[in-house]
Amino acid sequence: MCALIVRSATPADVSHLAQLWYEKTVLLQQADPRVRMAENAHERWMAAACAWLEQPLVALLIADDDGEVAGYIVARVEPGPPGLLPEKRGVIADIAVDAHRYRPGVARRLVQAAQSWLAEQNVHEMLVNAPRRDAVAQAFWRSLGAREWMDGLWMKF
Repeated sequence: MCALIVRSATPADVSHLAQLWYEKTVLLQQADPRVRMAENAHERWMAAACAWLEQPLVALLIADDDGEVAGYIVARVEPGPPGLLPEKRGVIADIAVDAHRYRPGVARRLVQAAQSWLAEQNVHEMLVNAPRRDAVAQAFWRSLGAREWMDGLWMKF
């Protein structure tokens, strides 16, 4: 894993990232029927990722292992609630690693890079959503110091 670097994504990376996103989302869909992919989901995700590359308050970072995409993370800066501190906070919008080749530490390296990018934006806390029933995701985030804060609720109408 010595060759692994975390860097900003480029337009040339987007199709590889979209494949990781798709594989992760298929697994989420199998675990939770509320997760449903839109028509042309793959293409829509790629268009969104290309837009993120142009947004100064969004970082799309990838773990590059000798030219192979080992994972990605999407971090963004959002305003905090009016009248409360901090005035802005980080959000981890998405993270995925290549499940076909185990590379220890990839997800941690991605989170560290996202935290560094957020710190450069003068942001020093972040929110992340981890599925309640995904024990691996819960354990991963808790191992990094994440703690429960608010309950996310889902409602269909």
